[in-house]
Amino acid sequence: MTRTQPRPLSVFAARLAIACLVWPLAAGVAQAAVRSADYLVDAKTMPWKSNAQSDDYLPYGIYDGRFPGVLGRFNGFSLEEGAEVSFRHKSGKTSAFSNREPYSGPLGDLDYVTDDNKGSTGKVFPSAHVDKTAYPLHLMALLGLWADDNIDPVGTPFLIGRVWTGTVPKGAKYLLFGFNDDLFDDNSGALVMTITADRIPLPPGGGPGGPFASTVVEVPEPGTWGQMAGGMAILALALHRRRCKRS
Repeated sequence: MTRTQPRPLSVFAARLAIACLVWPLAAGVAQAAVRSADYLVDAKTMPWKSNAQSDDYLPYGIYDGRFPGVLGRFNGFSLEEGAEVSFRHKSGKTSAFSNREPYSGPLGDLDYVTDDNKGSTGKVFPSAHVDKTAYPLHLMALLGLWADDNIDPVGTPFLIGRVWTGTVPKGAKYLLFGFNDDLFDDNSGALVMTITADRIPLPPGGGPGGPFASTVVEVPEPGTWGQMAGGMAILALALHRRRCKRS
């Protein structure tokens, strides 16, 4: 399997990120309204991402997957402190192996406990950073993590699983989500998750909307390629700033 390396942030990506942040301000955003929609979460989606790969950023595996799923204001979600966000599994299964069994739902492969163990890469699984009261946790379980404006963790990661409802904590601006694995390149399958949260009304004629990752897209109303690229640029910009602070 091919292991990918983090790519440097381009000037174009930085400008695109700024444009996505300016859009809702220029559009005159109104009060948020609760909305549910179905989203496709590809099996290669990582739960969080760190270019720095430092001990204070919940390290795991070799980061060879796709960008995490993300909810945030830039893509139409109003994550205000105290607001509720919920996930519910609708359909689909994933596997940690290339197009072969075992396939499992958002609780993962119940025959493979990961907890704080190491995987085939010699690195721990993301589950190593989840509160141990949630153990046992399994390979390919769907995990979540709140993050601030700099994509720094707010609290600890948690299991989303089949059904989950959480409250936006103080300081959180994004909700990241993806799968519990240490090696993503050979994963296969996808989940369809129904996500319910406060949504920012779009301006007349449309606009930004929907969480993103490489293949995390809204099923009934797929987001545009431009919006997905803008979301990825914002996350990449924040990670780039983290790396610059450490250098």
